[in-house]
Amino acid sequence: SQLFANLADIFFRVTIIANIYIISKSVIATSLVPILIGISSFVASLLVPLVTKRLALNRVLSLSQFGKTIILAILVGMFTVMQSVAPLVTYLFVVAISILDG
Repeated sequence: SQLFANLADIFFRVTIIANIYIISKSVIATSLVPILIGISSFVASLLVPLVTKRLALNRVLSLSQFGKTIILAILVGMFTVMQSVAPLVTYLFVVAISILDG
C-alpha cells in the first residue's frame, strides 16, 4: 500500500511538472514546482504540532487525506475541462496538496 502511495506521489509530481512546462515553455516556471512542494512540506511540518493539540492524530490524518483527495480531484477536473490551467492556479493547488500531504 505504501508502494502505491509513493508511486502516486511521483506520478503526481511528474504530471504537474510536465503540464507546467507544456503551458509555460519555461524551465524556471517548471523548476518552481519541486521548490514549492519542499517549502510547503516544511511549513506543514511546523503546523502539525499546533493542529494535533486541537485534534486527535487519527482525525488529522483522515481530514488531510480527504482534503488532499478533493483538491486533487478538482485539479484533475480542471485539466480535463479546460485543457490548459494557468501556472499560478496550478501552483496554488500544488501548495495546498503538499501542505495536506506533509
